[in-house]
Amino acid sequence: MKKQIPVIILLILIGQSLSAQNSTDAIYLKNGNKVFGKLLEISDNQYKIRTANGSVFIFQSSEIEKYLNESAISDTLKYNKRIISLEAGVLAGAQSSKYDAAFSFSIMASLAQNRFNRLSLGSGVEFLGQSYLPIFLEYKLNLSEKKTTPFIFIREGN
Repeated sequence: MKKQIPVIILLILIGQSLSAQNSTDAIYLKNGNKVFGKLLEISDNQYKIRTANGSVFIFQSSEIEKYLNESAISDTLKYNKRIISLEAGVLAGAQSSKYDAAFSFSIMASLAQNRFNRLSLGSGVEFLGQSYLPIFLEYKLNLSEKKTTPFIFIREGN
């Protein structure tokens, strides 16, 4: 049980950081710029928005192409983007092992060619009764452009 406490604490911390990625409002301007923040009001053909740093901007309706409520983090994934990601989970499969819970924690450096394809080099820790340090190469294919999407991956390493 004492060995599981650090794993539980790690999962709680990761879960809290993921839940902090809330939706935000986005104003798309006709000049091509995007402003993310919290929409404060729409009145008199004006949109008032507060950005994450506390700045308040007022735009005339004639300057705005569209307004959406979306996640600012999803817009950060551009083509040929370098990404550092963390991954944690319970390993599933045939339970031919005498160990109760197999757990994996990985960190990966990735290159996203587009929203569908990602190539990663990673390492981490796997707990299978004892700790292992895998090093792997992974190819990931997202099955849609949605923010939450199923994916298929191939991972090779030791």
